[in-house]
Formats: sequence, C-alpha cells, structure tokens
Amino acid sequence: MIAGAVHDQAQEVLDLEPERLVDALWGGSILALWQGDMDEGEQLASRILEISRTAVEQEDMYSVAIHLLAIVAMRRGDREQALAWFEESLAIGRRGGDQWLLSIALNNLGNQLLGEGDYERAAELFEESLAIGEARGDLDRRARAFNNLGWAMHGLGELDRARDFFRRGLEAAREIGLVEAQLWSLFGLAVVESQAGDARAAARLFGRMKELVSRLRAASEDGDDELERQTLARLEAALGPELLASELAAGAALSLEDAIQLALERSESATPG
Repeated sequence: MIAGAVHDQAQEVLDLEPERLVDALWGGSILALWQGDMDEGEQLASRILEISRTAVEQEDMYSVAIHLLAIVAMRRGDREQALAWFEESLAIGRRGGDQWLLSIALNNLGNQLLGEGDYERAAELFEESLAIGEARGDLDRRARAFNNLGWAMHGLGELDRARDFFRRGLEAAREIGLVEAQLWSLFGLAVVESQAGDARAAARLFGRMKELVSRLRAASEDGDDELERQTLARLEAALGPELLASELAAGAALSLEDAIQLALERSESATPG
C-alpha cells in the first residue's frame, strides 16, 4: 500500500532527523486511515507520539499524534477514548496551539458527534472550524467544512440548506482539485436529490461517486453504508430496478467534470428563489 511505502521511506532516515519525519508520518497515517488500514494508521501515529516526547515543538506534534489516534479509536468504535483525545487536542489548540491543528480537531470531533446524531453540536464545531480556515485562507478547510455542514443540515432535515452547503463544498473542492472532498460533495448531493429532487440525476451522481470510491480505494464507515442502502432503496422505488441500473452505469461513465457540472446545475435549479 502507498501508506506502507511512506512508512518504509520514513524508517530509512528515522535515526537521522526524526522531527522532520512528522509530515511524512502524518501523511502516511491519514492515507492509511483513508484506505481503511487502522493498524498502519495507528502505527504511524504512535511513532509521531514517540517523537513528540523529545521534540522542540512538542505540544503541536503531540496534538497531531493524539488526533490521529482519536480517528483510529473512532473508527474502531471506542467512543470514550476518541472523545477524550479529541477534547485534549481542542484544549491544546484553544490555549494557543497551532490554529490549523485546532481547525482539524474541531472538524474531527464534529464528525464523531455527527455519527452519534448530535447534529446541532456538530454544526457548531464545523462552523468554528470553517471560521478558522477562512481567517487563514485555507481552501481545503472550506471545502471540507461546507461538506460537513451539509451532512449536519441533512441530519437536521434541512434539505435545502444541506444542498447549498454541498454545492459550496463542491465548488471549493473543484477550485483546488481536492478529489476526496468532491467525492463526498457528490454523495451528499445524490442523497439530497434522491429525497427532494431528480431521481435520475441522483442515480447518475451516485454512480459516479461509487466509481470514484472504487478508484480511490476509499474506506467507508458503517453510517455511510447504511445511507447508501437507504438512497439506493429510494432510487429503486422511484425508477425501478432496470432504469436505476442504467442510470447508475451512465453516471459511472461520466467524466468527473461532467458529474460536477450535473451536480451544480441540479443544485442551482433546486435553489429556492
């Protein structure tokens, strides 16, 4: 795996400049978690934790390590440990730590609460993460925060607001070529369209999203799987199995840019006005 390669390269120079390895270890851990390899992600995050004990910028490195470990705990279903590490990372950021890390910690804690159904609190954290990102001119944070706010609004049943946030997230992700965020924007818009829009467009967006997930080898979570099943059930009820299969295939065959254009056109036409 790519994450393993990052780890192997890092190991080659580990004894020479350990503090300079943190970015590589961080990237490798995130990639491993993205691909669903919890053991590799945890191993790389634990190495950052070890480095932080003797590093000059000890607290920031420690914050990086514990929020990665919090993601591991979250994915493994250890809610108490995940929340404890997320809260500790937030405390470090709020007392003057790295604001970028604080924005990420806010986002990740928001994701934890989102999965637990605490949509209002999650939205507050995503808004704070977005505000920090906007102050820093962080377009990556903008794309991710808009998408997460879309999921929070969807959970609250505010489909028009959810659609708007997903659209804004897609626009921001396209601006910087952030394919991961484009994927989740497309998924969000497909879900909203399946509930309150054009079922055929929703099926095409869903088909493109699934093809992209497969190509990126992205790991899904249990909540995502359930939402996919619910969305497909709605689409089959609306279109029938044969037309649904046809539209899913048509969506998978779209270029990413064509799928983005379809999503934006649908969201703009559905905007109350």
